[in-house]
Amino acid sequence: MVFNGITDISALANLTEMRLLRIHLNAISDISPLANLTRLTHLRIYDSHIKDISPLSGLDDLVLLWAHNNQIEDISALSGLTRMQQLSLTTTPYPTSLHCAA
Repeated sequence: MVFNGITDISALANLTEMRLLRIHLNAISDISPLANLTRLTHLRIYDSHIKDISPLSGLDDLVLLWAHNNQIEDISALSGLTRMQQLSLTTTPYPTSLHCAA
């Protein structure tokens, strides 16, 4: 579902077994339906209109998140995602600090 002009992803909310999701290069601003996708391991949501990534805070299996080229200002929701291996937030304006446990 890449580069399709998608704005509404509410239909994805019940796909709870999904592990990989690529919805980048769209016009998505609300990612709250992704909060239910707790088995996601790979998520690509870059080049959209996303400001709030707090719905991702419970995605404990997430190992890859590409969310660059969005309007994300607060990344504190990611602080508990201890399995994260790849994180891209480049060109995101003024994100707050992310404190990782040692």
